[in-house]
Amino acid sequence: MTPAATRNDAIDAFRGLSILAVIAYHYLVRWAPPFHSENLYGFEAVYPPVLELGRYGVHVFFVISGLVIAMTVSRCADAGEFFVRRFARLYPAYLAAALITFPLVLWLGPQESRVEVADLLATFTMFAPLFGREHVDGAYWSLMVEVTFYGWVALSFLLLKSRFWIGVIAVGVLGAGASFVHAKAADLVFVARHMPLFLLGMALWYGAFARQRRTALALAGAGALLYAAQFGRIADGWGGHLFIAIGAAALAASCVGRFERWGALAWIGRRSYSLYLVHQLIGLGVIYRLKAMGAPDLLAVAAAIAVSFALAPAMYRWVELPGQTVVMGAYRRLRRLDPPAAPAESVKEAA
Repeated sequence: MTPAATRNDAIDAFRGLSILAVIAYHYLVRWAPPFHSENLYGFEAVYPPVLELGRYGVHVFFVISGLVIAMTVSRCADAGEFFVRRFARLYPAYLAAALITFPLVLWLGPQESRVEVADLLATFTMFAPLFGREHVDGAYWSLMVEVTFYGWVALSFLLLKSRFWIGVIAVGVLGAGASFVHAKAADLVFVARHMPLFLLGMALWYGAFARQRRTALALAGAGALLYAAQFGRIADGWGGHLFIAIGAAALAASCVGRFERWGALAWIGRRSYSLYLVHQLIGLGVIYRLKAMGAPDLLAVAAAIAVSFALAPAMYRWVELPGQTVVMGAYRRLRRLDPPAAPAESVKEAA
């Protein structure tokens, strides 16, 4: 069964909810005690530590990513096309965000957020820590996880074709075993800590959309077992696990129920990748500068949100979508597939 080639507003809406949770965490509690050694915001008030749960919005993104990657593979002729689609989806906006964030953070501050040109160059690889450098924005850590996951999916697709999901489960099992020997290496090579989330998302695709229930059950079972194996490493405390569980369950219910009216949340979700890339340190810099000038907390946070929500739609419109068009167009010309298709992001994928 081939799913309809349209965006799914439920998936986009949960992207929207997830990025809003992440923004609340980054703008209100991430850069102040007890989560950071000093208050980089300069806030007058102390905001509820429960907002720290917003960092698990990224974990819900991983569930969504698992769903979308299974969808993407179902629409690709081979592993090469899968790789190019993911490159087109991620890299143009990522490159632009790094180039925008680097000078703005140097200008806005605070000092603790600034990085060197060597860090910027390493960031271009998406694997800056492997070169002993820092990402331009620490939020980019999740892109390392995503790209590593894509690599295993591509290899599994190359070797196993439509049964690629078996290879992904095998990688998850290897990662779980390796994590008991060397947890950091297991995360780096096998994305061990986050693989259960990707598997659960893949199960949702096969169950709710592709209608392959046996495959969905195998993925869900493997995801649940591996989640249990990595339980203490996925989240700190029951609050984080509850956040992830509620997010994943609500996403599943929404996809199965085919709710259609998501409005602003779906709009935000479609721009959530660009928003994720530019929001954290640029927003922190805006807050830091305005607080240094004596602005009230509310005004400083509102300005950070306004700047992020101005940058992200612009980048989505002028970089993210055109970048996909250019990359996919070049790929199809090389493959002698004419005419070039419309951007995968806008009409074919909910990625």
